[in-house]
Amino acid sequence: MESEVKNNDNNDVVYFTQKELAKRWRITQATVKSIRDRGEIPYFFPPNSSRVLYPREEILTIEQEQLISTNKEKRQQNKYCKSKMKLPVVSVQSTKEWRI
Repeated sequence: MESEVKNNDNNDVVYFTQKELAKRWRITQATVKSIRDRGEIPYFFPPNSSRVLYPREEILTIEQEQLISTNKEKRQQNKYCKSKMKLPVVSVQSTKEWRI
């Protein structure tokens, strides 16, 4: 379930709690905190609260960017692997005579 908080512009802004984000990304809450402390994801502390909230739209944007970069890396890896792949060499004529 996503948390809804209103900002000063009277627009509804939807946030993920730390627990919700951890569950969504299948990581621990401590890992979410670590990512937040490194400045890799935006967050918000509501006034007079110890809760940490993460803006839903910005999180979705980060997920989309990550998906795009991951797909791009996979395509580049495949292109690299295909260009380096060598086919086996098979001689047309045998230089040895085989006797049975």
